[in-house]
Amino acid sequence: MAGPRRAAFSEMAACALLLLTTSAALPRAAVAFHRAPEPRDAVDARHDFDFRSSISASDQQQQQANSGFASPTDNGFATPLSIESTYSESSPYSVPSASSASVSSASSAASGSRDPAALIAASAGLAYPMRAPIYVAKSQLPVMMSLKATWSKYTDLSSWDGAKPCAQWFRIKCWTDGTIRRMEMSGLGLGGGLPSNIGDLTTLQELLFTRNWLTHALPDSLSKLVRLQNFHLNINYFTGGIPSTFSRLTNLYRLFVSSNQLSGTFPSVICTITSLRELRISENRFEGTIPACVGRLKLLYYMYVDTNQFTGRLPNSIGSMANLQNL
Repeated sequence: MAGPRRAAFSEMAACALLLLTTSAALPRAAVAFHRAPEPRDAVDARHDFDFRSSISASDQQQQQANSGFASPTDNGFATPLSIESTYSESSPYSVPSASSASVSSASSAASGSRDPAALIAASAGLAYPMRAPIYVAKSQLPVMMSLKATWSKYTDLSSWDGAKPCAQWFRIKCWTDGTIRRMEMSGLGLGGGLPSNIGDLTTLQELLFTRNWLTHALPDSLSKLVRLQNFHLNINYFTGGIPSTFSRLTNLYRLFVSSNQLSGTFPSVICTITSLRELRISENRFEGTIPACVGRLKLLYYMYVDTNQFTGRLPNSIGSMANLQNL
């Protein structure tokens, strides 16, 4: 009996030694994964990230097209996409994710690396090394500081600080070169007129000011935002009409100005913005007839013109708008 017991004990000792040796060789970062169970919401968020990071490049491009969001190109700007569906106004915009090609290349590079951080980033589908923080471009910083001075009496904009990365700025998103891409100021109780120097932020793609107390006429300077795709000014107190200079907004997908105090005849300038997918001018004081030129908006899916003072019949040209789903 002593022989078999001694052999079994020797095998157990060898296994224990192998386990200790392997554990000692593990990187410290790997040991850090042995931690307390994550909260349920954190687990769900991580699982959702793992699912999104496993989507193929073609599927990601289709999702970006469906969300109406264009991916930044090499020069830091976006190229117009052909949108085949719409989004819910109350839902947030999705941020374009990294392509599978870039993730796979990062994973391949990390697989040959002995850097624990590189291995962890590769296992999570993240690029490595991590990019340096992006700061607001100096060319646009004076405009942002001016807007901060104007709106700080309505809401806390202390995070708008040139010494802080753009990712920490309240309701602001930047392109990779630090220029402003998205300004989301909805529901902050902002008052007064819309500052004309917003037009100097010519890299804006999204300008969202829904549910505020903004008044006065829309400044002509907004026509300088030629990269603008989503423009939301609904549920405010704007007066006047839509400037004729808006014809320069040739990349505009969504124009929301409903629930204001805009007046005059149907803004004929809208007929020139043939890139529109969704138009909302309801609940204003527009009058007269709806012109036949709206038939030029071949890409339009939704057009809301109700609760105005329009008269007469709808033009026959609306019948040629093959994509129109709601009127």
